[in-house]
Amino acid sequence: MSVTGSGCRDWRKSSYSVNGNCVAVGVGAGAQVLVRDTKNPRGAVVACGRVAWNDFVRSIKAG
Repeated sequence: MSVTGSGCRDWRKSSYSVNGNCVAVGVGAGAQVLVRDTKNPRGAVVACGRVAWNDFVRSIKAG
């Protein structure tokens, strides 16, 4: 789901980011995990639930 006006003020960027090719992650209303492109901070924000986010991160770590 893409949302606008997320209201998130505390975005975190990965320490593995290089050359500006990264995303920022924040927490939105209802404990949604929000993701945005750091090159376009006013652009679209993707929101997902914590379970979906945890599954995503687990699959990335697993390779």
